[in-house]
Amino acid sequence: HGPRRVWGLGRVSKRSSAAVRRARSQKGSGGSSDRSPQGPIVRGGANACHPRTMLGAGRRQLLRHAASLRQAGRLRRRPRRRQLSAEVAANKPAWSTASVDVALEGVAGPLAVEYAHLQVPGADPAAPLVLGVPSSGSSYKQWGKLAPAITGLGAPGAASEIVAVNLFGSGASAPWPHGPGGPVQTLWSFQKMLEVVFGALTEEQRSRGIHLMGHSMGGGIALHSAAQSEVLRPYLKSVTVFEPNHFMLLAEALKRGEGGADLATALELTMAFVDGMIECGETDDWSLWGPLFQDFWFDGNWDAVPEKFKEVLLSTIPHTFHEIKSIRLAEAMAGSTLDGLAGLGVPKRILRSPTPGIGSKPCLEQMQLVLERRGFGAEVVPEGSHMAPITHADTCMPRLAAALL
Repeated sequence: HGPRRVWGLGRVSKRSSAAVRRARSQKGSGGSSDRSPQGPIVRGGANACHPRTMLGAGRRQLLRHAASLRQAGRLRRRPRRRQLSAEVAANKPAWSTASVDVALEGVAGPLAVEYAHLQVPGADPAAPLVLGVPSSGSSYKQWGKLAPAITGLGAPGAASEIVAVNLFGSGASAPWPHGPGGPVQTLWSFQKMLEVVFGALTEEQRSRGIHLMGHSMGGGIALHSAAQSEVLRPYLKSVTVFEPNHFMLLAEALKRGEGGADLATALELTMAFVDGMIECGETDDWSLWGPLFQDFWFDGNWDAVPEKFKEVLLSTIPHTFHEIKSIRLAEAMAGSTLDGLAGLGVPKRILRSPTPGIGSKPCLEQMQLVLERRGFGAEVVPEGSHMAPITHADTCMPRLAAALL
């Protein structure tokens, strides 16, 4: 398959995958080692190919190891052709995609942003649209099961169409420029993205109004845009977020004397996560990126995470670094965001999972309280964790759809 590009590493040669294959063949051989002329030392034994063995081996070792695992895994798989049955193909969401160029201050040239349309079966054509913003590392496709969930409400006027975006670096959306001295990404960057996508719709579509919906990073973007955007606010019909990551709203609430010791503790845990992730990116040392993510959003056991999930998470670097940094930089505007959300005269709702992570549990509990004081309703979905809109869409999407009523 040829060499692949990994963020922070440049080109990864085929020789590195050969080194991993040799290391895998030595499993159980008592810990022998082999040095590839252009690769790191890879030690044998049962945990030879586990990222944890590379954590202390120097800068960028975790990503280099993940890249090697991807290549080795590809070589191990048997080639096969996957054919969709007529039934599966018929049920596949019929997205239609388009793109717009978004001009941003400080960025050389416009950035292409991909977005997609999906019709809601049986809906009233005059019903509002859903403007969906996905989580980090996801895409517009995560909203595919929302359409049948809306149909299942039996309320044709709930929503007629889903318009969902891909964040910078996802799908066909251009990546954010990365490197020393590069432009700074902020929540205003994402607000501008949504405004340009909204402006690309027809006048008839815009006149129907929008339900703004976001998950995780998309939830943070949705909260910011609902409060700050003079373009979107007049068209809002509702705002719904699932476990949003706009953590600086907690800092602003604490400054205003809300929450007491519980809010202070939650904020301390949250900022340890945020600042730790930012430090990984600013020092170009990604070795703790995965463990920090797992500690905050899930159970903290990075060693037990399936290799496939690790590869997916690491593949989002450095896009997620810029995203989490944009949240940190939102502290200066958190006050106006809270006030803007309080002043919204439309239905507002925050949804949470029943099994939050070690760090996110107190954070999301306090986020719910902060938003409830601004008129938000709250609900816990039946099952799943932070990624429930994707991993448990069959039970989560109906609850998100019900928030549109």
